[in-house]
Amino acid sequence: TIQAYQEDGDWNNRMQTINNISLINSNQENNDNQGPHILLYQNNLEIKDGGALFSNADITISLIDESGINLINTAVGHKTQYAFNDGTLTSIPSNEFLFTNCDTGYVTIPIPQSFSSGKHKLYVESWDGVNNESNREIYFHIIEDDTYINKVYPIPNPFSDYTNFTMITNYL
Repeated sequence: TIQAYQEDGDWNNRMQTINNISLINSNQENNDNQGPHILLYQNNLEIKDGGALFSNADITISLIDESGINLINTAVGHKTQYAFNDGTLTSIPSNEFLFTNCDTGYVTIPIPQSFSSGKHKLYVESWDGVNNESNREIYFHIIEDDTYINKVYPIPNPFSDYTNFTMITNYL
């Protein structure tokens, strides 16, 4: 049975009752004991710990969980939220989270404009529909140039006559 009520805090104002609702493919046992899988992207590229980010491009937080994502911001401590550089946690409003299906979705957050070049931290925490928590913390470097090269390695190393270099870059 589903009962719908007015949103005035008085549960005596019942508006409608619907009986005999069938749940198809319902699994009453839930063995989910893992929180949401948290992935971070910038410009459709996954952000790795220690990676380089552009200050003028947003970060996408992608959440995946077989039990759904808990976006009810009224529960104490059970919010999807993030913080930069150990700052105040910012809750993600449920109307900004975009579901791609019932167990996956994403939200886009801006990098603070006050960030200068250098090392910064992002912390994300989220809860699933059966109250399992996950959190992820990454460090990243803000770069201000359009092109960067990082982690340059000679291969083979050591070498005698010649070598090749391998590197991480944002330029293809």
